Order: sequence, then C-alpha cells, then structure tokens
Amino acid sequence: MKVEPIKSKDDIRNMLEILEYRNPRDKILFAIGIYTGLRISDILKLKVKDIYCKNRLEVKQQKTKEYVYIPINKELKKLIKEYVEDNNLAKNDYLIKSRQGYNKPITRERAYQILNEASRDIGLDMNIGTHTMRKTAGYNLYIASNKDVGLVMEILGQKDMASTLRYIGINNMDIDKCIRKLSYL
Repeated sequence: MKVEPIKSKDDIRNMLEILEYRNPRDKILFAIGIYTGLRISDILKLKVKDIYCKNRLEVKQQKTKEYVYIPINKELKKLIKEYVEDNNLAKNDYLIKSRQGYNKPITRERAYQILNEASRDIGLDMNIGTHTMRKTAGYNLYIASNKDVGLVMEILGQKDMASTLRYIGINNMDIDKCIRKLSYL
C-alpha cells in the first residue's frame, strides 16, 4: 500500500488536535514527523536530550547511516518543551515512550495504529502510514520553498527530481491544476 502525504493544513491541524486529545505523546510523534521529515525509525529512537531546548537536531539516520542536521522549527520547539515539562521527562527518557516496559519507545507498528486510528476519526479518506509524516513534511516544504525541488531533495535525502516529486505526492491532478492556472491574456 502506497501512503500519501496530508496536503491540507486543516487536515493536519485536525490530526494534531485529535492526537493531543487521545495522548499528548502521539501529537509529539506526529509533530516531529511533519516538522522534520525524519523517518519513523529515527523519530522513535529520539531521547529527550536529543531535542529538548535545542535549536538543531543531529540524527544519524538508521537507514542511510548518514548524519542529518535539522533546524528545530519554533512551533515544534514550543510543543516539545511543553510536552517534556508537563510529563516530567528526564533527559535520558525516550521522547515517544511506551507504557510497556521501562523507558522504551513505542513500536513502529503502534505508531502506524495511532496514525490510522486518528485519521479515521477525523474522516481522512486516504492511505495513511508512518511514512505519511515524512511525505507530509516533504510536500509542505515543497510548497513553502516556492516549489524548490532541489531543496526538498536535499532535506529528505532524495537522489532525483522525478522520484522526489512522486514521493511527496505531486501527481497528475496537481499538474492539471497548475496548467489550468496558466494565463497569458
């Protein structure tokens, strides 16, 4: 199943709201994913000391074994600060901590369940998975950067333009809409 990015800001806000209502930890999971574009494997291994009160996130990616340095958006920084302080998390605690066992992160399967349940609750009719967060980040970076594919490729570690555009969900419908907007008169 190919998962899709969430393109609507209203849908993103609704996801954040329902996740906060269900469990503030789940909102942080989603927020980190959509603000940083990290893969789920890299999000789940984050500890409080890696991200709390920092301006930049330094992560050795599990998939590529390469380091990425990601600025922490001010909105994300505020969410993390509130979450850590409200939950009295210690610096060595996993940020996305499971209730099972002592100081263990949730599983990627649980993250998948969390996102799917929330998307159903808000009525999203699309394929959602953990990779949806990364694709959502990529899509919204593309829009925010005035469609600078090169910049999005660099941030996400993609290798070519065509696959990056497919990855972030730029499809024929978007192309059709763009062409219809052309006007020379």
